[in-house]
Amino acid sequence: MSDGVFNTRRGWDNQDQQDASDDAKAVCTAMKAKGIEIYTVGFDLDSLPSSERTMAEDTLKSCGSSLEHFYNTLDPAELQNAFRDIAVQLSSVSLTR
Repeated sequence: MSDGVFNTRRGWDNQDQQDASDDAKAVCTAMKAKGIEIYTVGFDLDSLPSSERTMAEDTLKSCGSSLEHFYNTLDPAELQNAFRDIAVQLSSVSLTR
């Protein structure tokens, strides 16, 4: 879960947001290539300045395994529903050998 604003990276403050976003997307791409399913949850993205909101949404949408894996929540009730939905989806996953 994130507000989608990548304003710190590896503990360093004031990193360029585009660089941090690109790094996040690269990590997500590598994870998806290994078959890892990724859900992303943004919280209160609408409160961000327009340019930050656009980048945050793009990053989170790109990182998710599909657009259906991205949740944009605005308040605690929507956030709870998003995590409940993800839990339901994951509960149907089974391990195979």
